[in-house]
Amino acid sequence: MALSHAGVLGAFVILLMAIGLAGPMVTQAKNDLKTATQADGSTPIVNQYQDTTYGIRDITFGKFTYAMHNGTALPTPFAPPSSNGAMTINLWDTDVSTDDQKKGKAMSEAGFAFVFMGMLITIAFVVAAFTQMIPVDAWMIGLVMFVFNLIGVSLAVDYPFQIGMIADGEGTIGWGGALLIVGFILNRP
Repeated sequence: MALSHAGVLGAFVILLMAIGLAGPMVTQAKNDLKTATQADGSTPIVNQYQDTTYGIRDITFGKFTYAMHNGTALPTPFAPPSSNGAMTINLWDTDVSTDDQKKGKAMSEAGFAFVFMGMLITIAFVVAAFTQMIPVDAWMIGLVMFVFNLIGVSLAVDYPFQIGMIADGEGTIGWGGALLIVGFILNRP
C-alpha cells in the first residue's frame, strides 16, 4: 500500500478535527459578573466567573468567586462543588429556557453532527486514496465533504456567540475551534 499525498493529508485533517472537537471552541477571559439585590434592598450579591470556555458540548465556568455581601463570602446555591472553583455543565443534557439558549444548543449539536459526518467521509476518502481505489467521481465526494465540514465548523465555532452568554467582542476562538478551522482549510480531496 503506497502512501499518497491525499491520504496522508486526509489522515492529518482527521486528527486535527478529532482533537479540535475535544477542545474549547471559544474562550472568554473577561469576568462574567452576575448581581442580584438582597430581598431587603441592601448591597447586591455578586457571583463572578472568569476564564469561561465553550466546548462543543460542555461549558466550563472557571475560577468561581463566591457570593459577596459587605465584603464577606456567603454560602450560595450556585457555588461549584469542586475545590478549584470551576463548574462545568453539559449543554446537551441541560434543559434550556430562552430562545437564544435553544438556538445555541441546537447549533452545538448540529455542528458536532456535521463535523463528524465530514470526518467519516474524509475517512472513506483516505482509505480510497491509500488503496488507490479513488472513484471516478472523486470531485463529488470532495464536494459533499466540503459542504459537511463548512456547515459543521461554522456552527461549532459560532454557537457560543448565539446562546446569549457572550457579548460582542468578548469571546475569542479557542484552540479547539482553531484546529477545526485549520482542518477545514487543509481538507482537500
